[in-house]
Amino acid sequence: MRRIFLIGIPLLVLLPIAFLLARSASPVVDLSTPVTILGQATSITAHVCDPHGVRKLTAFVDQNGARYRVWESTQGSHASDSTWNFTAGTSATPQLKDGKAQLIVEATSDDFLRKTTRLEREVMVVTQPPAISVD
Repeated sequence: MRRIFLIGIPLLVLLPIAFLLARSASPVVDLSTPVTILGQATSITAHVCDPHGVRKLTAFVDQNGARYRVWESTQGSHASDSTWNFTAGTSATPQLKDGKAQLIVEATSDDFLRKTTRLEREVMVVTQPPAISVD
């Protein structure tokens, strides 16, 4: 009888934890429109799928070893499919310089484990408008 308690009680504790871990999934992040250039104010649309909803969505730009937060939403969504629109560029982040950078979008699930998924895209930062010259 004592053996049953020694085996049964840990199983009763571990099974719900294993069930929660098995049901937890990472969010899926996608950019609705391909972003290759960040200008003064580039509109970005992020689409996130997660059966438990999204707790937080954050966008960063990494350039020359520095990371700049360009947008964050701490008001999550309980919907399994969510779309967020935000603007990134040199008007909101004047530290950005012309050249290559990484746009990073991170989504955190609204489930028990709060798993985070990261989407990275290489972009070019363009601060100057195109110029025309006559030859």
